[in-house]
Amino acid sequence: MQLGLHGPACQPWQPLALETLFRTPPPPNPTFSWDGPWPCCVTPGLNLGPRGAEQGAASWEETGSQDVRSRREKGGPFVPPPPDNPSLPLFPASQPPGFKVEFGGSPLCLLTLLLPPLSPAAPISPADLISQAYSLALYMQKNTSMLLQTYLLHQGSPFSDPGFSAPELQLSSLPSAAISFKTWHALEDGERLGHAQEAFLALSQHLQLVGDDQTDLNPGSPILLAQLGDARLRAQGLLGNMAAIMTALGLPIPPEEDTLGLVPFGASAFERKCRGYIVTREYGHWTDRAVRDLALLKAKYPV
Repeated sequence: MQLGLHGPACQPWQPLALETLFRTPPPPNPTFSWDGPWPCCVTPGLNLGPRGAEQGAASWEETGSQDVRSRREKGGPFVPPPPDNPSLPLFPASQPPGFKVEFGGSPLCLLTLLLPPLSPAAPISPADLISQAYSLALYMQKNTSMLLQTYLLHQGSPFSDPGFSAPELQLSSLPSAAISFKTWHALEDGERLGHAQEAFLALSQHLQLVGDDQTDLNPGSPILLAQLGDARLRAQGLLGNMAAIMTALGLPIPPEEDTLGLVPFGASAFERKCRGYIVTREYGHWTDRAVRDLALLKAKYPV
């Protein structure tokens, strides 16, 4: 794109800085010319100075409203047509396409055209990705206890009984978050993130199953169903954050798998309630572990 100033005080097509355009008093009767595609708000060859504005307004009174309606009905954008007034000529065929704007018109339309294109965003560093994932994990951690309590409250006895806990109940399709401190602390970055990746992939799939179960068992419990849906979305979000961290660190990302396998659709209501209890409990345990994992990585890769 080339911008030049034409007028008695300037030679044709003198380069003009944007600051000069808006801060320096203009020479007598200057016009601007621009080589580029037609903007939707400017008509080819249309003089937008004070005299042109009056003539254009008369043309608009006669044809503008009908043209807007007809073009909107056709679903296309509105571009003002060239006026029929011979005092407002189109550029001759020997000149390249462009438009002219006098200082009597507003330069705002030009401003949007003259702004430089945005440069591509710089890649996010591993430290920033770890910090973002850590913030999400902390937010999730604040809601895990409420999710478990809400779930148990809607299942009836014995689940809703005070102090209910059944740590011996496990699912073979869902990895346990339990690990000794010595083993956990000795994990390499790839192992630590790989375990979390595997766990939250499984949790997102299991939370979908529990949501379907509870839609059948407790259809009149919108709060519970909403909390299960939110937990699944947050698990998927943390899963994506873990994958981004692994990519930034040059670590291989484990392939996504169907962790549920074959689901017994004939399971009893009690079995489905037990399954949901295990999933919501392990969701909390894995979130606690993810907070610890990311805190360790955050200290290793400071922002």
